[in-house]
Amino acid sequence: MSRIGVVTVTYNSSSVLEEFLDSIRKQTHTNFILYCVDSGSTDDTLVRIEKISDPRARIIPAGKNIGFAAGSNLGMKMALAEGCDHIMLLNNDTAFGPDLFQKLLDGIETYQCDMVTPKMLYYDPPNKIWAAGGHLNKWLAYRSHHDGDNHLDDGRFDQPRRVTFTPFCCILMKKSVFEKIGYLDDTYFVYMEDVDYCFQAIKSDLSLWYVPKAKLWHKVSSLTGNRSDVMVRYCVRNRIYFLRKHMPYWWAFSAYIYSQTRSALAFFLGRNSWVGWRLSRTAKTEGWNMPIQKKRR
Repeated sequence: MSRIGVVTVTYNSSSVLEEFLDSIRKQTHTNFILYCVDSGSTDDTLVRIEKISDPRARIIPAGKNIGFAAGSNLGMKMALAEGCDHIMLLNNDTAFGPDLFQKLLDGIETYQCDMVTPKMLYYDPPNKIWAAGGHLNKWLAYRSHHDGDNHLDDGRFDQPRRVTFTPFCCILMKKSVFEKIGYLDDTYFVYMEDVDYCFQAIKSDLSLWYVPKAKLWHKVSSLTGNRSDVMVRYCVRNRIYFLRKHMPYWWAFSAYIYSQTRSALAFFLGRNSWVGWRLSRTAKTEGWNMPIQKKRR
């Protein structure tokens, strides 16, 4: 029976932990190890996860907020060191049925692929899709899109298929994936590390399949906030960093100048506040100046 290393990064996650851990405990596929990497929580998250009595749980306190990418890398490295055959990245602001792990494993076997992702629905309302797989748009410099977002779960997205992107809220990967493309680029800190990784998977001809029989419900933005300053900063910054890292210099620089000019015009035309413009401008400059990280091994 394949052993799964389930990696979740907690950060002030106390409000969502009970339902997440209950979903974990009920899995029919029981050969897994849960790696809880706490990224410097300031609430009682660490206290709560340290009380988990299941011997399959590993608690890894990072001591400070190191972000989703670096936290995931810590858990994945430990999982591989302990002999896990598959690695699952799984958000803790999710709930899912007892067959999630098994159906994802079945998907890897059925489609002979490297990675699989489930149908992800909003927690509220629970019949609306958040991501039925996704794709990277080559003509928009590999901007990511969630397939099916905000559509009702009415059967239109019930066919398994190969996809080029999925949010890393939930993904199951063979251990061989890490031998080919390494770990997440922790320069991203949070947001867009999944875009970067899926882009590298495409270049390495690794296959990712969407498996709709596997489902989870995501409490979208319950921990990070919807359109918070933190979210805006990292999404904007990381998009510029991604372009610098993967696109030709002339293309990335042109996109950077265009983006800065567009933001300035939005402010002068009264479509954005001074605070919003300053946040965007600073984030883009930060993204342009960050050193490019090499492949993580």
